[in-house]
Amino acid sequence: MAQKIQSGGAMGTSAVATVFAPRIAVALRKPAALIKLLVEAGGSSLVVPLGLLAFLFVVGSDGLVAVLGDEYQGAWAASVVLVVSTVINAITSAMSNVMMLGGRERMFAVIAAVQMLLVVGGALVSGADTAVSMALWVLIGEAFRSACMVAGLVLHLRAVRGSEG
Repeated sequence: MAQKIQSGGAMGTSAVATVFAPRIAVALRKPAALIKLLVEAGGSSLVVPLGLLAFLFVVGSDGLVAVLGDEYQGAWAASVVLVVSTVINAITSAMSNVMMLGGRERMFAVIAAVQMLLVVGGALVSGADTAVSMALWVLIGEAFRSACMVAGLVLHLRAVRGSEG
């Protein structure tokens, strides 16, 4: 049930990254324009998940059940953790376009694979047996992927600035 709630927050993130992709492609060699686009994309992506997170905190656990039904009993904490991971993703999602459009597709694929191994492997090794513990592994995986996207952006900007001078 927590994943159903989280999916509502994640819906717009990939759409925003896709909409911004052509503009990011044009701005790849223009650092100031690129950063401006990434900030705009991140801000646009944050609207829905931040609204959903606010909703979860306003209604609380009991209110969530009252609004959505008994099947959501016990889903609040896992929902909050998953929506926080969506907020992290929203901030850095468009940065993946920089890696893919900037010629680092393989690096992006490796990061995605490591993220999957981290989430699934971490959950298996730790014996994650609750929705909250699994959601925490998803959060760890998202934090890893997002940190890699930021690092990829920094490397891209250094390469662009280095080729200018």
